[in-house]
Amino acid sequence: MKSKLPGNDSPPANYSRPTQRAVSSIKPTLFAIFFYCLGIIFVLSYRFNIFCLLFLLGLLWSLRELWFSIKLRQTGLTAPGVIVELLKVPTRGIHYRFAYHFTVSGKTFGAYQEIDKSKYDTLHVGDTVTVRYLPTDPTKSRVEF
Repeated sequence: MKSKLPGNDSPPANYSRPTQRAVSSIKPTLFAIFFYCLGIIFVLSYRFNIFCLLFLLGLLWSLRELWFSIKLRQTGLTAPGVIVELLKVPTRGIHYRFAYHFTVSGKTFGAYQEIDKSKYDTLHVGDTVTVRYLPTDPTKSRVEF
C-alpha cells in the first residue's frame, strides 16, 4: 500500500505544516498517567488543592481523547493520505512525529501524529497511508497502521 518518492524525505515546496494534532489511540498517554498518579497521592491525603485540580483536568483530557477515539472507531470513514513530513522533536528525549495530508470532498486536511521510533524508521515522505476521520469533522483524524 506504500508508494515512495525516490530519495526525498523533505517536504514539497508548497507544503504548509499542519497544526492539528491527530486523535490519540485508546492507549493512555504518559500525560494522563502522570496526572492520575499525582491526583491519587493528593486525594488520599484528603487535601483539596491545586494537585486535585490537576488530577481532574488530566482525567477530563483523557476522557475527551477516549471519546474521540471511540467515535473514530465506530463512525469514522477512511481516505488515502500522504506523509508530507517526518519530524524529530527534542523535548525531554526525542519524540517522533509525522505530518500527513488527506482530501475529503475536494478539501485538503492535515494533522501530525506521534509514533514510536521503530515505526518512524520505516516511514518516508510520500508514503501513502490510510487515514480514518470523523465524517462530521474531518479535522479529527489519525493514520491507521
